[in-house]
Amino acid sequence: MKHAADQALRPIANLAGNTVWIGVLLVLGACQSPTPPQLTGHQGGLLPGMVLPEPTKPKTSIQGYTGVNDQVLPDGHILRRQIYNGLIISQTWFTSLGQPERQIFYEGGKIAAAEIEFGPDGQPARQTTFFPGTTQPMRVDEYAGGSRVIRFTEYWANGHPRIMSEADISTSAGVVNRVQQWYEDGRPKSLVQKGIQRDETGRSVGEYLQGRQTQWDKDGAIVADADYDHDTLKHDYLVEAKKYPPTS
Repeated sequence: MKHAADQALRPIANLAGNTVWIGVLLVLGACQSPTPPQLTGHQGGLLPGMVLPEPTKPKTSIQGYTGVNDQVLPDGHILRRQIYNGLIISQTWFTSLGQPERQIFYEGGKIAAAEIEFGPDGQPARQTTFFPGTTQPMRVDEYAGGSRVIRFTEYWANGHPRIMSEADISTSAGVVNRVQQWYEDGRPKSLVQKGIQRDETGRSVGEYLQGRQTQWDKDGAIVADADYDHDTLKHDYLVEAKKYPPTS
């Protein structure tokens, strides 16, 4: 039994295109006894023509059940539950053709700890991780091709975004990777944009400041604001503002 329980803990869904979790159903067997004789009278047996009723199948909701249970929903979709020792570990929704659409992993069998949404190709498109014990997102990852993160956002516990990182964003300065940060009260903290240097295979081998870079203090005042081209400073907007203050 311990081996079967360990097997049931294997992952059954692809979180970031790396590991597929597989559950193992417990098989309940029973030895069949010979068909009882057709008795009559008051002995409590079967009357002529009567047959034994079909045995009741074991329910997956019994206390301590470990395994995987598939349920066909009225619309033809399939709901797969992974259960360990009576607690729901995860639920996965599939199309009638068996393609995953959505998966939820649970904390303590009840509270959602993470949720994965799948794209039309069946690959992970978006993954949300929640603050423990709450429905507040802590981090949201968005994927391309099922494994490459093209954007992620982390949040403060109050729901305000804390940091957002985006890859391959088209701007007036070219294609850049952009990182934005915010203070806990929602005010902007920084904007950093970098171009990526790649080799002949397209692999990233370096980066450089490209485009506008800005920083704010906690009061909302701009403390740095400059424009770069391949790490070369082109415009310092704070210095220029001091040299050429706006006229009334």
